[in-house]
Amino acid sequence: MKDYNYITRKIFPTFVTIPLLLLLAGNAMSAPLIFQLAHAVEEFDVDVDVEDNEIERGDTQHITVTVRNDDSNNRVSGTNVRLTIDPPDSDSSTATDETDNDGEARFNVDIDNDAETGEYDVDVRVSKSGYDTETVSTSFDVVKGNGDDDNDRDGDGKSVTVSAAAAAASGSSNASGAASGTSSSNSNDNDNNSDGSSSSSAAAAAVGDAAAAAAAAGEDAAAAASAAVLENGGSSSAAAAAANAAAAAAASASSSSDDNEGGSSSSAASSSNDKESN
Repeated sequence: MKDYNYITRKIFPTFVTIPLLLLLAGNAMSAPLIFQLAHAVEEFDVDVDVEDNEIERGDTQHITVTVRNDDSNNRVSGTNVRLTIDPPDSDSSTATDETDNDGEARFNVDIDNDAETGEYDVDVRVSKSGYDTETVSTSFDVVKGNGDDDNDRDGDGKSVTVSAAAAAASGSSNASGAASGTSSSNSNDNDNNSDGSSSSSAAAAAVGDAAAAAAAAGEDAAAAASAAVLENGGSSSAAAAAANAAAAAAASASSSSDDNEGGSSSSAASSSNDKESN
C-alpha cells in the first residue's frame, strides 16, 4: 500500500512554491511601471522664433522663446530659459530669463560692428520643476553690411552680447526717467518766466526720450542725454548733470539693484546743479 502521507509531504511544498514564485515575478515586472506613474513628469513644447534668418553686423537680433505644455498646449509661465549664442570662432554669450504669463521669454542679441560673418548657433535650454528639461537648437547668419570692410573679429573676444529684453527695457526706462528728471530740474532753475514750465517739460521729455532710445539700442545713454540737453537750450552744467544721472541709472539697472537707485542718482545730480546755479 502506498504511503500517501509521504507523497503529500513531498508534493505539497512544490504546489505552494510555484504560485508564490509566479506572484513575485509579476510584482517585479510591474514595479518599474508603478514607479514611473508615481514620478511622472510633463513635457515641454518649445518654439524658438529668430526674427531675422540673415542679419547684418552692427544690428540687433531679436529672439522669442515660447513654452507650452506638450499635452494641453497651454502656455507655461515661470519657466527658466537659458539662451546661448555661439559664433563660428569667437566666444559664446549667454543670458537667462523666465517666461511671462504668455509663456514667452524675449532676448536681444547685439552684434558687434566687426563680428565674424557666418552661421551663429542658437541653443535654448528650458527647465522647470515637474517638467523634463529640454534643449532646442537653431541658427542664423551674420553678413557684412553695405560699406563694411573685410575685418572680422575672428576669435578675438565676443562677437555678440545677449541680454533679456525685459531687463533691457527696464534699463531704458530708468535711464529715461533719471535724465528727464534732471533736465526738468535744471530747466526750472533757469526758466523764470510764465512759459518756463511748458518749455522745461518739453525739454525734459526730449532728454528722456533720447536717453531711452540710446539705452535700448545699446548705445551711450549718458552722451545722448547730454546732447539732448544742449540741443534744447540747456546749460553745460545741466547737460553734465543729465549725463551723470543717465549713466548712474543705466549702471543701476545692469547690476540688478532696486529702482530707487536711479531716482537717487537723478536727485543727486539735480542737487549738485542747484548748488552750481546758486
